[in-house]
Amino acid sequence: MSIILPFWRSKWGPLLKLKDEVETIIDKAEEVTDIVEKVAGQVEEVADDIGNHLPEGRLKNALQIVEDMAQNTADGARLAGDLIDKVEEVEGKVESWMGENSIDEEAAAKDQA
Repeated sequence: MSIILPFWRSKWGPLLKLKDEVETIIDKAEEVTDIVEKVAGQVEEVADDIGNHLPEGRLKNALQIVEDMAQNTADGARLAGDLIDKVEEVEGKVESWMGENSIDEEAAAKDQA
């Protein structure tokens, strides 16, 4: 048993290290998408409020472009957040699978000992 467990740990070690690094990146990306979505929503709201008080013309048209860009940015941030959620879901399934396999391997090791 003492021989098999270090082998098993070293077998999954690089994968677990990669998983931790990916998890850190995903957390940071999720924070960024939340901030981008919030800021874009606020820009869209401010542009809409200002645009409602402007007469028709170039400035109002420019503000409409800014509002549209903010809306598109917020939509993109939402989609990125949804993708991150899916990645985290897959990560959970992989962790579950790895846990099941480690239990199976430990049981097989005990049976052989």
